[in-house]
Amino acid sequence: CVIRGRFLKRLDYTLTHILTELPSASAFTRRVPATWVVPRKVAAIVKSTMVDQKTLDVFRAIQGGRNYDAFLLMDETGESKRPQLHALGIDDARILTFSRQKCPELGMRQSHPHLFWLCNDIGFYFAANDIPDYDYLILMDYDVHFMHDGSAFLDELAEKAVHRAPNKIGRAQ
Repeated sequence: CVIRGRFLKRLDYTLTHILTELPSASAFTRRVPATWVVPRKVAAIVKSTMVDQKTLDVFRAIQGGRNYDAFLLMDETGESKRPQLHALGIDDARILTFSRQKCPELGMRQSHPHLFWLCNDIGFYFAANDIPDYDYLILMDYDVHFMHDGSAFLDELAEKAVHRAPNKIGRAQ
């Protein structure tokens, strides 16, 4: 059998691993039936510490994707950015946040005032924790620049990642 699962955080800061057993293909047939294909989910995440025009331009450039969902990851250590983002019409479901105050939720006990500058990618751990149903995360900072259509590039990247990855239960011949 194949076991697949995700972690859920609990109020006491521990994690519980929720597992689901999936049937094994080798017991029935040498080929994996199409009905056993496990769907993969891809998220494209733009990380920023501020709401500025560059951040909004990058986020809007990737919002039109077909093969992934776009998210905005905001550092809310000093203040909440949600009111500003709501005023700009960004859906609350597309806003992910991280802050020094939330570090203990992931078991981080550091209190350095420049923690996110020293460890720039910590915010992505918060994103992965907030959207655990996604199999692939495309991570980018707000200062990325797309020479052409950003959503088309990410669509192709997401499609290749999903189709090249082993996304079937069991072994296909």
